[in-house]
Amino acid sequence: MKTLALDANLFTGSIPSSFGNLIELEYLNLGNNKLTGSIPSEIGKLTKLYFLHLYRNQLTGSIPHKIFKLINLNQLNLGDNKLTGSIPAKIGKLPTLYFLDLCNNKLTGSIPPEIGKLKSLAELNLSNNQLTGSIPPEIGNLTGLQTLNISYNHLTEKFPPEISSLSNLAEFNHSNQTENTNQSNNTNQSNNTNQSNSTNQSNNTNQSNNNINT
Repeated sequence: MKTLALDANLFTGSIPSSFGNLIELEYLNLGNNKLTGSIPSEIGKLTKLYFLHLYRNQLTGSIPHKIFKLINLNQLNLGDNKLTGSIPAKIGKLPTLYFLDLCNNKLTGSIPPEIGKLKSLAELNLSNNQLTGSIPPEIGNLTGLQTLNISYNHLTEKFPPEISSLSNLAEFNHSNQTENTNQSNNTNQSNNTNQSNSTNQSNNTNQSNNNINT
């Protein structure tokens, strides 16, 4: 078996450690279920995996270090769980990783500088965690990065100058009050329009009163 897609099935219980016996598996999607417990370290035996999605479950515990033996991974999505602990420095051992999503967990500690070794990375989402410290300057090595979301953490607002090297970056969310620019512009435009209408209405009323008095 090379593909196992069991996403969006409302499965409960834990991920069986016996999954580690599926050594030919290349694609594993268990996302959008109600799975609990920790991520079994036996998943690290699936060295042919290029796609691993466990997002939107109720998984707990830390990210197992053996998951970073999956050197062929292109996509790793562990977002929307209840994972704790820090982002392991071994994250830098996934050279072909294109997509990394760890959002909406309870991860703590700093962003490891080893993340700068993910030279193939195009999308990185670490938002809605409890990360602290600053953005490591090594992030400037991710020259193919297109989307970076580190919002809603406890990171410092001081960005390393190396971030200017991300010439392909199209979306960068970093504030604890991230706001859609277009939405903001539309809101301002709407407010201005309402203000203008109110002013015009007031002027017309005054003019009407003047005409009545006349």
